[in-house]
Amino acid sequence: MQIIWYMLRPFYMLGLWVVVPLFLIAFFAVRGGNHDPVGPVLLVLGLGYFALGYWLLKMVPDALNRRLFARVDKFKVNGFTPRWEAVSVMYNRYVGFAPKTRQALYIDMNDGSERFIDFDDVTEWELEQQRPNHPVLLKLLTRLPDLPVIGVRINRRFYDTSNSHLKAIFGS
Repeated sequence: MQIIWYMLRPFYMLGLWVVVPLFLIAFFAVRGGNHDPVGPVLLVLGLGYFALGYWLLKMVPDALNRRLFARVDKFKVNGFTPRWEAVSVMYNRYVGFAPKTRQALYIDMNDGSERFIDFDDVTEWELEQQRPNHPVLLKLLTRLPDLPVIGVRINRRFYDTSNSHLKAIFGS
């Protein structure tokens, strides 16, 4: 679901270039007294498209975020207190760092896995910014054979704070 949501957003935005002018033309035509039946149909379709956008851009991300943090809250009830959390742009991955227990909680919503990783098992970390306007990739390289690389795409505006948090947790 996360990938479908992430891919549909740009297509929705492109569709606005067509829907908004048609909606405005139909609105002013109906308001001006034009009795053509196409005007009200275009108004209803335009309003439906705007409702789809609200659902796509507001409600779906909130639902994905709630679903992810409901799983995180299970661990917080049992004593996990992260000092810093990294959540993917698509709300499908989470890494929370708890320096007191020297553990990181990794949750992947795609395959349903959740596990604690000791800080000692993390050999390297890096923040990769491949393109200037794209999300930053937080990579944790681990000694775990079944999970050698953990990758979480985070929002690029958190690059500086993420970098400083990771330096404080793992050192340079």
